[in-house]
Amino acid sequence: MKTKLLLLAMVAFLMAFQACEKDEDKDEPEVTVQESYFDIEGAQYTSGALPAESDGPEISNLYGNQSVLAGGGNPVSVETAGDASEVLIGVEGVDGYYRYPASTRKSVEEIVLIYLLFTQEIEGTFTIVFALVDLDGNVGTYQNIEVQTVEAGTGQLQVNLSWDQLNDMDLHLIEPNGEEIYYGNSMSDNGGVLDIDSNAGCGIDGVNSENITYGDTAIVEAGTYTVIVDRWSNCNVAATTNFSVTATLNGELVGGSNPYYDSWASDYTYDANVEVMTIDVSSAMTKNTRSVLQFNYGKFEKNDVLSPQKMQ
Repeated sequence: MKTKLLLLAMVAFLMAFQACEKDEDKDEPEVTVQESYFDIEGAQYTSGALPAESDGPEISNLYGNQSVLAGGGNPVSVETAGDASEVLIGVEGVDGYYRYPASTRKSVEEIVLIYLLFTQEIEGTFTIVFALVDLDGNVGTYQNIEVQTVEAGTGQLQVNLSWDQLNDMDLHLIEPNGEEIYYGNSMSDNGGVLDIDSNAGCGIDGVNSENITYGDTAIVEAGTYTVIVDRWSNCNVAATTNFSVTATLNGELVGGSNPYYDSWASDYTYDANVEVMTIDVSSAMTKNTRSVLQFNYGKFEKNDVLSPQKMQ
């Protein structure tokens, strides 16, 4: 009798243990492409595994940055061959994928330009996969870009510029008090810092991103921030430069025209410091904040946003 009771107790214990394990599994967040890796504006997200290859149209050429930043972007060019109706985009070994219309945002004929917007949680190395689909649903051969996450700050407020050519683009941010963060003033009095300055003076590092971040101890003032982009030097690149700008406050996109997308041809008319976005921040939106103080730092007049000649 005692042996039978002991066996019943052991069975009950094992069942309770398995139930606890199942409860713990439920608490673990599901890893998906959309939640854990990136979003794509204008694309349709689908749960599940990527469709199998089935003699569909082939990608002639695939180009995108191999270094990426959390909270940043990646303009990817997909050159099509045959009658492609969609591009499939996913992450190797991860649930979920995007369907992107092949007719959207073509920079030139037969090239589909896709802007990936990464979450602030990406890390390490992962592989992004692409394939073309025709009108009959046939899927071509998958091609991939293996990317490495470059360490950069996300913080309370993050502003990121990402582009796709080996030239020197510059990100500027003007705070509500008039102080400008850029390569010549990499940290503001409020603690905002330019922590990634890529391809400076055509010293090519291939990261193709610039990043301004306000850490947990920095002051994010209430007021209007102005985001400026400058292609400081084309560095003898003949191709069109595609770029994106994103601004994130406390993990959420903020500001008008966000994300911002544009393309500059190699022979574009030079115009220093092009305003691409403004960000209106209220004190209720920030963790560490102070009101805008009306005084002159002695660095700029009110409308003077041009920077001195870049030091190499």
